[in-house]
This record gives sequence, C-alpha cells and structure tokens, in this order.
Amino acid sequence: MNSEKDPVGEVIWKYLINAGMTKAGVAGMMGNLHAESLLNPKALQPVDSVKEYNGTTYTEAVDNGVYSKEKFINDSAGYGLAQWTYSTRKKGLYEYAKSKGKSIGDLKTQLEYLIYELKTQYKYVFEILCTTDSIAFSTITVLTDFEKPADTSMPVKNKRVTNAQTFHMLFSDILINDDIDIDENDKGNEETQPLLTEGILMIIKEIKDNIWHKDSWRKYITESIDHYMNAINDFEDHLSIDKETYVREVTTHNEYVVASGDTLIKIANMYNTTPVEILEKNKEKYPEMSLNFIRVGWVLKI
Repeated sequence: MNSEKDPVGEVIWKYLINAGMTKAGVAGMMGNLHAESLLNPKALQPVDSVKEYNGTTYTEAVDNGVYSKEKFINDSAGYGLAQWTYSTRKKGLYEYAKSKGKSIGDLKTQLEYLIYELKTQYKYVFEILCTTDSIAFSTITVLTDFEKPADTSMPVKNKRVTNAQTFHMLFSDILINDDIDIDENDKGNEETQPLLTEGILMIIKEIKDNIWHKDSWRKYITESIDHYMNAINDFEDHLSIDKETYVREVTTHNEYVVASGDTLIKIANMYNTTPVEILEKNKEKYPEMSLNFIRVGWVLKI
C-alpha cells in the first residue's frame, strides 16, 4: 500500500479514534479495511451477479431504486469499506443509510454503521479495539472475528498487519480535534469492563515483537481470554525461545491472576483466607463478581 497520507484514510482514522478505539485498534481495523476495499466506500466485489456494474454505477442504481433492495441484499457481492457481503449485514447497511437519508456509498454513513455493528453484534471485537495496544492482535481479531473472509492464511495475516503498521506510522501523531462529527451513541462505552486485564496486555506487549515474524506462529485470540492463554502454551512448541522469556509474572504476594478451573474457594484455600473476604476486596473492581462467578484473567486482591 502507499506509504503517503491519504485524506480519506485520515478521516477514517480520526473518526475511529473519536469512537473510542486505541491507536493500535484503529490501525488494526484500517489494515483490514484497506485489504478489503482500499478504503473506497463504493468498492464493489466483481462477481457475476453484478458484472454489468462498477462501484459508482452500482451505488447509484441502489440509491435510486433501479437496483432493488432485495437484489442488493441477496446478490452476494461484497460492497463498501468492509465489503459487506452477507444478506443480513447488507440489509443492515441499506436500512441504516435509508434511515439517515444518505447514499449507501457515503463514507460517514458507512463509518457510523461500522461502529453500530461493532457495538451491537461484535461487542467482543469492539472491546478489544478500545483496549489493546497491540497492532498485530487487533488486526487478527478484526480479520477472524469481524471480516471473516474465506482466506485467513498466514500471508493474508501478514499483509493486513503490514497495512495496519503503515497506517499507525502515518496517522498516530495526528492531534484529534472537534472537526469530526460523530454521534454520541457511536462513542466507546467507558463503563464497559475490558476483557483484557492489565496482566494480559502486558503479556501481549512482551510477546508481540517476538512472535509476529515467526513463520510457525498461527493464531492470536479469537474468542476469549481462555483461548488466548491456550495459545501461549501452543507458542512454546513452535518457538525457539523458552516460554519464560516472554511470559512475565504478573502476580505479587497479595494479588492472584484467575486461571482456568479456578474458584473462589480454591483461591481462598491457597491464601488461607475466605471467599467472602476476597469478594469484598474485589467487588468494586469487578461488579459482576460473585461467590460463584469469576473470570479467567482477573487480577484479584487477596
């Protein structure tokens, strides 16, 4: 991709930052969007069902009704920034644009719909993009859990991460101001409990530079912290370095990181205390915590 600043790219960068994403999160999203559409909101996948159209004529035909809503929804042609393809997602884009009185190819409308999708249907991905400081991690999360193309091979991952790193280099120093019009409902939810604890973020930061260039690397987290911790064990089998060189101890004498299979009773017995005492010390930090519920990755005060 071009290593020079693009006006459309700058608009997208600012919009997503204002929506609550970290710089690494925005870079990961944009690395994928560029691979899908070259950041062209009227990009059209050249499939047989729309072979008589290009992106511009297709957009005009859908906007003025010459190409019906039903055809648009069901033609299986990827369209727009994210190359929306599935009927339910294209229907959502169409109806969102119509509700705003905008063209389906309008850049800001597509960005608004992108955030709407993330916050309502892909909450896990949105939380990652609003908390992570790893460009590779955010890129792979968007690839596997949001874009979901047929090909998620290593070359595809490498290309998208390279795109993301370039966007981060180009735009990370931009000062965000008030000239980006963004709906209040599109901003990140500050009350959302991040899925990534400080300890997990530290592990990601520790390993990302060592992992990404390794040909044997195959996956990052796709669904949960549990999967990510399993992936760490997988890395040990494929890397030439020991696990101890990239997994940093995150606990202290009065803290404990919840692992798979842990219960409050088990942890309490380890530290000669009671489940109720642990609950009282951590309830403010983890409101959903109960005597019967804890989440892998939480850093508990003991």
